[in-house]
Amino acid sequence: MLNWPNLLTVSRILAAPVFLIFLLSNSPRDHTIAFALFGGAVVTDMLDGYLARRLNCVTDFGKVMDPLADKVIVVTALVSFASLGAVPLWMVLAIVGRELLIMGFRAVAAARGIYIYATTLAKWKTALQMAAIVGILGHSVAPYWLGAEWPAALDPILDGAVNLTLWAAVVLTLVTGVWYLWKNRQVVASIFLR
Repeated sequence: MLNWPNLLTVSRILAAPVFLIFLLSNSPRDHTIAFALFGGAVVTDMLDGYLARRLNCVTDFGKVMDPLADKVIVVTALVSFASLGAVPLWMVLAIVGRELLIMGFRAVAAARGIYIYATTLAKWKTALQMAAIVGILGHSVAPYWLGAEWPAALDPILDGAVNLTLWAAVVLTLVTGVWYLWKNRQVVASIFLR
């Protein structure tokens, strides 16, 4: 079970509280560290799946924990952004609500010996969520580091790109949530009828 892909997955979970500490600081330097930590999480997310396939060490642990690790760091970032007023609360509630619902559904299904793994569409959903977070973090630290060299004309363009990515992430989050429940409707029915 302890292989490189799984260690990378666990590292994302362990990085979440450290990321949170730096993100909630008022220091632009700390925000830069939060940006670097989240960027590292994105890289490990891409790398662990690649290594698992390349080294032929795909495990049930990895299949379950990889999406969970993504959710932990994404939800940590989005809830923090909502508390800071950087992201609309309703968007965060939609994303977090879906993630908790599907995570709970997967846990109940797994307890019954049914494993529901992430689909390609759900991986795109996570990629959009992460891209939006990277955009928000990057936009918050770039003017600090570039100072007077930061082209203010880029602000509305970056804001628009981040908002578009957030909207796409919310839509795909809800669509994939409905899809999971519909595709596994017999499992859903058995949970509620039991």
